[in-house]
Amino acid sequence: MTKDLGAVMPMTSEDALRVEELTPDHLPAVYEFNRRRCFTKADARAPRALERGYRGFVGFVGDDPVGYYWWVDGEIEPRHGDIERLALGFELGPGEVYGYDFFMLEEHRGGGKAMEFLHKIETSLNELGYRVIWGYVEAGNRPARWLYGLRGYVPVKRVQSRRILGRLVS
Repeated sequence: MTKDLGAVMPMTSEDALRVEELTPDHLPAVYEFNRRRCFTKADARAPRALERGYRGFVGFVGDDPVGYYWWVDGEIEPRHGDIERLALGFELGPGEVYGYDFFMLEEHRGGGKAMEFLHKIETSLNELGYRVIWGYVEAGNRPARWLYGLRGYVPVKRVQSRRILGRLVS
């Protein structure tokens, strides 16, 4: 899917959701978020991603981390691992970003908060000078497909995963 960041429409918000660019100082909040979503396996990826130059955003309600979003541009890595592994068929050009690993705690998704979080990400990326955002959503993730559709993302390619099943014979 893709979206022209110049098409980001203004959105009213209550400012209860604060979005900050992810820095090493945010790692404790990322770890807390992963603990709350029962996915501490992701903890090791965050510092490695920052070391590689990947960038991200963290969403807060008060002091509580409620979500995060990672992204790269062509200068960081024109063919992010997802782009290669999933055979998405594009390479990031100037002014383009690939967004991935957008998660928000379930109890904070309602009431437009996920929409607000994504809007603030898009606005921030646009303000940083990016024109186009690319992403990938699994076909079975209907809530994410719905959210991205409401935000104006356009599907560009259907990716089929292939699994090879085998049987061990002893």
